[in-house]
Amino acid sequence: MSQTELEFVKDVALPQDAVSINRRAWFRDLDGIRAVFVDQTPFYCYPLDDPILHRFCAIQLVEAGLAKVKDVCRTFELHLRNFSRLRSKFRQFGIAGLFPGNRDLNPFERQRWLPELSNSIEKGKVPTTSPHNSASVTPPCDAS
Repeated sequence: MSQTELEFVKDVALPQDAVSINRRAWFRDLDGIRAVFVDQTPFYCYPLDDPILHRFCAIQLVEAGLAKVKDVCRTFELHLRNFSRLRSKFRQFGIAGLFPGNRDLNPFERQRWLPELSNSIEKGKVPTTSPHNSASVTPPCDAS
């Protein structure tokens, strides 16, 4: 981005109902969808009732270096210890580590389940609770 573009972005006011994460990132909840923006560009959006995608988005903001852990925890209402645990699980198991009901799976069962999860995500269906549940949620919206 050129210096002029950066100055313009700083001067652009956020929508009235926007929640600032930091100087670059913010989100807006509208009609049950959370849209996250970075430098006025759509970054990610997901249904508000999907805890897996909520955790995934929070982790991605930190992993991409777009926000600090404390800012993400504050605005996404995640406890710091819980976020650290989820981030560690995400690094170890990918998105499968963010599912709440799979703590009882041993590593071999998780490895067996990961291809099924990958196929579901590619088809636009994300399991909501466990590898044994075939329910799906609306996939993240297109940022274009």
